[in-house]
Amino acid sequence: MKIAIITAEITVSERLSSYLSAEYEILCLKSLDELGDFKGVLVVYDDKAYALLSRRLQAYTQENKLLLLQSLPQLDEGEHYLSLGIKGYGNVQMTQNVLRQAIEIIVSDNIWVYPELMTAIIQKRAQALGVEESKNDILGQLTPREVEVAHLIGAGDSNYDITQKLAISLSTVKLHIHAIFEKLEVKNRVALSMKLEGHTL
Repeated sequence: MKIAIITAEITVSERLSSYLSAEYEILCLKSLDELGDFKGVLVVYDDKAYALLSRRLQAYTQENKLLLLQSLPQLDEGEHYLSLGIKGYGNVQMTQNVLRQAIEIIVSDNIWVYPELMTAIIQKRAQALGVEESKNDILGQLTPREVEVAHLIGAGDSNYDITQKLAISLSTVKLHIHAIFEKLEVKNRVALSMKLEGHTL
């Protein structure tokens, strides 16, 4: 998998590259204009004005999986960027483990956002949808192990984290997640978390 790190900040580019270079082929660029016909994961650090950045990013979301990093991520902006098709949004100061988790989730075609944004989005959407299903209606469809996995997904754990906490293989985690998504009729982790919001697991 190829990853393009795009930022004019050399120290940021070097740090992010060092976090990922052992596992991925890394291309460091100073601007989106240098991308050419690149296809893969884009890790973009940019604190430009909201409106300008929105227009520029949308052009790159069709053929790439984009993780946008900012110095001070904002809830409203994060929601807007996600609506444009980016796959991830977070703080540029994230740790190596968090960045790797974000990339893993994005590569698997899911959405990753920092935990506070995830919680805010879920609460906002749940209120808008008027969540009516009871705890038993939702959780009653899952096996006890699937309930454990769903709880860990809701807490923001990666597949790897789940393998460690439940002492099961990665393939077993993936099977549980697939079963959970099918039973609860959701397509990704965000939708699952939204469905479970307000229910204690």
